Amino acid sequence: ARPAAGAATPAQANPWAPARTLGRILAMIVFAAAVLGYIAFANFLINQAIVLTILACGLFLIDVVVQDGAEALLHPDSPVGVWLVGMVGLRRSMLAQTIVVIQGLARVAILVVAATAVLEPWGVQSQDMFRTLRAAYFGYAVGGVTLSLSSLIAAAVVFGIALFVTRVIQNWLRSRLLPQTRLDPGVGNSISTIFGYVGALVAVLLAGAQIGLDAQKFALVAGGLSVGIGFGLQTIANNFVSGLILLWERGIRVGDWVVVGAEQGFVRRINARSTEIETLDRATLIVPNSMLVTGAVKNWVLNDRVGRIIVMINVAYESDVEAVRDLMLAAAKAQELVLAIPAPTVQFSEFGDWALKFTLVCFVDDIETAERTKSDINFDILRRMREADIRIPYPQFGQIRPGAK
Repeated sequence: ARPAAGAATPAQANPWAPARTLGRILAMIVFAAAVLGYIAFANFLINQAIVLTILACGLFLIDVVVQDGAEALLHPDSPVGVWLVGMVGLRRSMLAQTIVVIQGLARVAILVVAATAVLEPWGVQSQDMFRTLRAAYFGYAVGGVTLSLSSLIAAAVVFGIALFVTRVIQNWLRSRLLPQTRLDPGVGNSISTIFGYVGALVAVLLAGAQIGLDAQKFALVAGGLSVGIGFGLQTIANNFVSGLILLWERGIRVGDWVVVGAEQGFVRRINARSTEIETLDRATLIVPNSMLVTGAVKNWVLNDRVGRIIVMINVAYESDVEAVRDLMLAAAKAQELVLAIPAPTVQFSEFGDWALKFTLVCFVDDIETAERTKSDINFDILRRMREADIRIPYPQFGQIRPGAK
């Protein structure tokens, strides 16, 4: 019969069961060797069992310290984790991945030490193993490039440190220095993003120098990559270069209100490949950078953030047009967000078939407040028209004008 679902297996109930079974097997072997007269072999097994038990306990304690220490030190809620998330800009998921990598590397090192200690008494000398590891560690030089474990580790460490310093400075620019200047948020984002790209490039160059890749060799690598770009990476390269153009020309900046095709919204982030636009219904529109560079984009706030408000109303032919103009101007001037310069104006737009048409034009300092201000003006105009007994006619089809034959 199978165990019930959720029930613990014997190995799960007692994690020491495999070690206990191995001990029993070793005791049986030692006893059999002693009975058969192989006293030296039995003594050898006992001594190795004692040494390996002590070594296993020590390595187990080291493993526990490393596993729990890495978890406690780099946890996103720990002081170090909070600092890395806040100051460096690392994501919580990246911290979790770093913890797993550190724990995995520590266990690999512990397993190497354990394997060396176990195999040495059986004729596999640690010097031979370390000699093999040393050859792999220091590696071989091929064409001026050193391919070895040590050079790769050094390159990875240098790249990580350079990228870490770049992210620290980039986060400092974005959160501390640039907000204290008179630069708008779009310019600040362009500066910090371009600095991040430059820092990543410097990190790659420094890491390449650790394995012997100089500028000439990087040029050869770039030439090889150009072939790959020509075959299958044209779109990615085009979008990346377009992203650099957007950051440099600043025709579209973070925080701008743009219209792309049938969608419009605010630019939230310009990435290496695409730009994130938050639409007015709070959705995120992912637009390739090349589309923003080569296509038609309407930017409401490129030169300034001043927005225009247009309110059109229809009144009956018998209405007092002077009173209509005055109440529309009064409704616009009553709003605190409407600019005094340029002053609101009312235009007598048209003699319609069934109504007189007027247009109110005014401006606000920030286009993001235009729709709300327009709504307040509409409420106020309707209230004033009802108080002044000015009628808004309904469309009349089949009659050109009142009194017309």
